[in-house]
Amino acid sequence: MKLNGPKKRVVAQSETIYNLVSNCSHLSKYMPPEYELIASDSDSIEFEIKNITRLKIVIADRVPFSRVEFQVHNDKNFPILLVIDIDQQQMESEIELYIEADIPFYLQPVVKSPLNKMMEEITNRIKVEAEK
Repeated sequence: MKLNGPKKRVVAQSETIYNLVSNCSHLSKYMPPEYELIASDSDSIEFEIKNITRLKIVIADRVPFSRVEFQVHNDKNFPILLVIDIDQQQMESEIELYIEADIPFYLQPVVKSPLNKMMEEITNRIKVEAEK
């Protein structure tokens, strides 16, 4: 299953956005309020989505100023890849999140909406933080 989040124009250089998202310690700022932070450092963040699941996100790859890939570990052991793409365009940038997940077909309708909501929320929060 692949889900694409909304593309957002951000009035900030790609370097600024990259510095925000390539350090997991900063990611706690972008988590929706219903997510409870457990632990974070520069390479990983662990949190619980109340009454749903516990997730640990670990940086899998960094491409300076253009992309950060995260491996998402969960209690269901479904492989999930979260990618943040950053595209520099003159004095602003465009960001897009997408998720590739190996989730059983019968569960996809259940998780699709929360994952889309999470991507939209994170994208909006990155935009706000980068434009400060």
